[in-house]
Amino acid sequence: MTEHKVKKEKKYNHGTIVKFIPSEKHLRSQLDIKAEFVEDWIRRLSYLIPEGITMKFVGIKKNSEGTITKKYTAKTLKDNVEYLSPSLEIPPILLESNEVSYEDNGEDVNMILKLAFSYDKSLDGDLCDGYCNYVHNLDGGTHIDACKSAISSFFVREAKKMDPNSKYEIISDDCKKGLILAVNCMHTDPMFGGQSKNRVENKSIIKEGRGLITDMLKKYFENNNTLLKRVINYFRNVAKARIQTNKIRGIDAKKNTTFLEDSEIKGFFNIANRNYQGYKELYITEGDEKKLSPIRVI
Repeated sequence: MTEHKVKKEKKYNHGTIVKFIPSEKHLRSQLDIKAEFVEDWIRRLSYLIPEGITMKFVGIKKNSEGTITKKYTAKTLKDNVEYLSPSLEIPPILLESNEVSYEDNGEDVNMILKLAFSYDKSLDGDLCDGYCNYVHNLDGGTHIDACKSAISSFFVREAKKMDPNSKYEIISDDCKKGLILAVNCMHTDPMFGGQSKNRVENKSIIKEGRGLITDMLKKYFENNNTLLKRVINYFRNVAKARIQTNKIRGIDAKKNTTFLEDSEIKGFFNIANRNYQGYKELYITEGDEKKLSPIRVI
């Protein structure tokens, strides 16, 4: 892949104009295209296009003189992360790899990975936005998996180095709680899943991507040690909450469990006539940690 620097031309207006009129023959006569859908697509492109490019959206309603006009200039994946969450714990961390070449199923391929991430403590799980070759991957894929795996493994190791005897040991799931992640993968031979290319399925991206991202994280935090401590402290609080919650629920902290593993709760019993799956009960506890008195709420 070769990327050429964008040159500004001041003599005259230039660029690409795309006009789209829905075909009544193929898309029925009464078809509503919501302007916000098109605007959202252009907004996402603004995180991927080279610096110096401006996109202008002009929407003209049929049989109407009214128009909608908006401009979008080139931004970065950091802006994508900030768009996904207005309450981040740390400023978004932006990483970009050099182009790497490797062999995949006997073919030589090239890949570049760009990512930005931060954390939002109000989010219980993670929130990820993935792109591959300018295609928005709604269902994620191996480029997302590679990033999440590398990020969690890196911080688990760094936390262990920083305080090997901490009573709040950080695990991989702690490093994914509240994760806000945006990833762009440029690949010469991507394998997409689904008719709309909703998912990237190249298995090799996980192995190669993990190595790339780990190296980028090491280099970044060599010069940002204070920020590393701040991130590790966030994970310690997540681990502390997880461990205390497991104590209340009577779950072995060393055993992998799901968030609502009913069968692991001490004293759990089903209510009569509750024979459908998915039923949950809420336990509210009060008092000394060693002498908890559960109140069963139905």
